Amino acid sequence: AHVAAVVVRGRQVGFAVVQVVGIRYPENAEARAAARQQALSQRQVAFLEAHEQDLRRQYVVVNTALLKSLNYEAAQPTLEALLKDKRVVAEIKGAPSVTVGDLTDYLRMQFFHGSNQTSQKRRMNEKKLDALDATLSRRLLNLEAQRLGIDKTNAYRDRVTGYRESLV
Repeated sequence: AHVAAVVVRGRQVGFAVVQVVGIRYPENAEARAAARQQALSQRQVAFLEAHEQDLRRQYVVVNTALLKSLNYEAAQPTLEALLKDKRVVAEIKGAPSVTVGDLTDYLRMQFFHGSNQTSQKRRMNEKKLDALDATLSRRLLNLEAQRLGIDKTNAYRDRVTGYRESLV
């Protein structure tokens, strides 16, 4: 038996005695399969995130000073100049480095829709770390896929062929 205080509007007004006799879970094969799939998906995502962090520690060196100094709201350099900027924001061993131009192009594609460019440039500043993370993730996963030979498997080739055909 358990004793619990009964509280109403912040004031204790009494006690309740509760005894748990048993716990039952209804047998539902669909619910069990869905729960198993959800647990598996969560474990897969956690594994992939941990693996990506390991890859970042092994292969990536970020120039944090340069990244912090990038200001998309400033009058100079212009967005066009930043798109052509070849300074390296992140070096990836075995893959192309991420340049200021790459990062700026990614951000431009994400945010330049509409006429309010001032607020878009502010959001570009706010999202530059997320943009770098997304760019690094894509390049690291491609690098790892090539290292593992995934690009040479029939399943990969079939999916690429299917994708190309869907675009046509």
